[in-house]
Amino acid sequence: MDVGAYMLTIQQEHNISERTRFCTECGAEAGHHHPTRARGRRVPIALGLIAVVLLVVLGWTSQHRATNHIARLQATEATLREALKRQSEAATASTNGLSDRLGHVEAKLDAQPDPSAIAKAVGASVFTIDADMDLGSGFAISGDGSSTRLVTNYHVVEDTWKAGNKTVRIRRDDVTYDGTITDINPDVDLALITVPVALPTLKHAATPPQVGDPVLVVGSPMGLGGTVSSGIVSAMRTEHGHDYVQFSAPISPGNSGGPVVDRAGEVIGVSVAKMVGEGAEGLSFATPIANVCTSFSFC
Repeated sequence: MDVGAYMLTIQQEHNISERTRFCTECGAEAGHHHPTRARGRRVPIALGLIAVVLLVVLGWTSQHRATNHIARLQATEATLREALKRQSEAATASTNGLSDRLGHVEAKLDAQPDPSAIAKAVGASVFTIDADMDLGSGFAISGDGSSTRLVTNYHVVEDTWKAGNKTVRIRRDDVTYDGTITDINPDVDLALITVPVALPTLKHAATPPQVGDPVLVVGSPMGLGGTVSSGIVSAMRTEHGHDYVQFSAPISPGNSGGPVVDRAGEVIGVSVAKMVGEGAEGLSFATPIANVCTSFSFC
């Protein structure tokens, strides 16, 4: 063998030996334990999986918390809505109740008498009776379109009647009419006067008044025509076989024969007398309108 070829062969073997002594992957000596490339890749993958799981868990936890928070907010909103609804219903009920009470109050106020309106309406039918030296009051109670009958007290026209004179004068404001005494009933102190003109008449109350009912008295106390006083029905009395309506409205000489009217302006009686004396106040009396109806048969 050629010496040069031999040495080349030895060198190649030597190089082969050198290559086998060290790992070409990591540089460690051949035969020593060292991590392989495959095992080195599994660690990052496991960490990645753990991170993903943690992210999923954290995400689920956050979502669960958010869902619970939203549910609590929705429950709170529902509670507030229900509370507002109850408050609104209570306010509506309160308003309705207030409206009902206000309606009742208005109805009661509407039912209350308006003295000025009643006095104005009644006053057009009330006149001063001038019977020579006697003065009294009277009111139109019925008519037929051409003549009108007025009621007054018999004691207002008594002197004229007994003198054989049946003519009296009736007046209101600046208007005066001649009237004729056409009927009398001394027992209940009533008389009828007829005038040949159509006058507005008053209605008579269909039922007796009740104690405590408000009343107005219209007449000519001391000749002062168109005077109005107010009071209440104080009592229903029977004295000496005669019925009377006792009332508290003050009357004076000249009121005799004038109407006592109720809250509707309907006649409940004819002013006839008052009690006088020391300490006597508001003790006035009227003949019930029922006596007028039975005396003259036209009610």
